[in-house]
Amino acid sequence: MDSPMIFPELRHGLIWTPGDDGIAVRRHEQRFLLDPELGSIADLALIPSLLDGTRSIATIAQVTGVSPDDISELVRTLDEHDLLVSLPRHAAVSTHEFLAQLDLTVAAWRASLADHPLYAALHIGSAPPEILHGLLIETYHYVVAATQHIAAAIQGAAAGRNRRLLDDYYLEEREHYPLVLATLERLGIEATLVQDSVPSSSTRAVVRLLCDIGSRDTLAYMACLLLSEGRVGDCDRARTSFATIAAHYGCGDETFDPILSHLEDDVAAGHTGLLAEALDGIESLSTTTADRILGYVRELRDAWWQFHDSTLSYYSDPTNPLIRRPLSFWAL
Repeated sequence: MDSPMIFPELRHGLIWTPGDDGIAVRRHEQRFLLDPELGSIADLALIPSLLDGTRSIATIAQVTGVSPDDISELVRTLDEHDLLVSLPRHAAVSTHEFLAQLDLTVAAWRASLADHPLYAALHIGSAPPEILHGLLIETYHYVVAATQHIAAAIQGAAAGRNRRLLDDYYLEEREHYPLVLATLERLGIEATLVQDSVPSSSTRAVVRLLCDIGSRDTLAYMACLLLSEGRVGDCDRARTSFATIAAHYGCGDETFDPILSHLEDDVAAGHTGLLAEALDGIESLSTTTADRILGYVRELRDAWWQFHDSTLSYYSDPTNPLIRRPLSFWAL
């Protein structure tokens, strides 16, 4: 307990959700509610940014205006729930432990993305239909660009097993975009208009980030697939989600079958298992390598959140066209 009390540092990847009864903290499948009596909701909301391992309890108390005794009590409570980083850190981590921890962390990050206000609005029917259409249009552009970042990853991979895995991934992904296009057609959006449109800057940002990661670090790129590709259990959740959305927006039950088929194909292909295959036979990773991989995956998580922010913002504005046509000088 001594080390985390000196300069307390929260574990990374925690999900903080403010509510009327306090702030819920989620780590993987565990959920803990911070006692509001330890401070006001506003005070507690500052805690995640301050418990970064660089500030003492006295400094945190000064910044928040909460007494040092209350901060110490909060830190003790967090430590009891294993929410603080504990030392020492080792020079290496077993591959089994790394993959297990990565899977839990990414699952929590995916759950956080699924709670984005964009999906919340669609699930209660409060979003205009343009939000639904826009999300699928940007999804089309992302899926059609898959060959770009996979090709970058192939180019950056060393010859051998990893490149073969990526070659197979490329072949499996290159023809999936028509399924998204078919879904848009069922919603009454002309396919040629979508094909001739341009993606948003946030969609381009996700693709470019994946290209960059793929060209730099093969293992990190494969780890990112845990965040971007379909996982076991996703199909049932997606089918339920689309059924709810269809009911709100007057769609037939079969409207979303094509994009669900795309998801089912991804899950069946096991794309989220590429990293485990690449690490098969490797007993451990250096902590430096593990940290680098996690850093890239977190960066992609942030890019996906910004993608959803941008999609919600742009397609909520009735002055913006649904179809982004390429800019022409002669139209200026």
